Amino acid sequence: MIALVTALAWVAGTIRRNHGIMDVAYSLAPLVAGWGLFAMVRPPFDALSIGFLATLTLWSVRLSVQTWGHNIRSERQPYAHWRKSFGKDWLWWSAFQVHLLQGVTIWIWCAPFAFILTAPAPHALWFAAAGLSVWLSGFGLQSAADRQLAAFKADPANRGGLLDTGVWAFVRHPNYLGESLMWA
Repeated sequence: MIALVTALAWVAGTIRRNHGIMDVAYSLAPLVAGWGLFAMVRPPFDALSIGFLATLTLWSVRLSVQTWGHNIRSERQPYAHWRKSFGKDWLWWSAFQVHLLQGVTIWIWCAPFAFILTAPAPHALWFAAAGLSVWLSGFGLQSAADRQLAAFKADPANRGGLLDTGVWAFVRHPNYLGESLMWA
């Protein structure tokens, strides 16, 4: 399922001459994998499965909508730079370096889905609650960081500047830290 999403993203990126579409596919591939696995395995539709699929869907939809808005108009860096640097080799280089590499990374991240969706009941409620708390913390951090960064970039006075206020004052990439917490 992940290979199909990344292959379709490569075809779309090649046709549109904009491989930034992979940034959108990056957040959609885990969603397709999670729901596809759920449909194939048909685990018990319990609170853990519902919670997992709900949080996965929320993360995926939020990030893909945000990324679509940033990446669909024109090919952004580093893709535009790579296209220029690799010239005639860009077509195949983009397939392997941009799409396949990210597809493998996504597949590794999604491997735990099989355990989450097939774990035998009963699940420890306190453990699920702790996991949801960590996930919500990460989601809040990533969402706040993305909103702050978008507002910063929207102000022409900040062009070339470094965002060092809000959650960006505490860590260099709070959006990635938030995503890491969610995946954990």
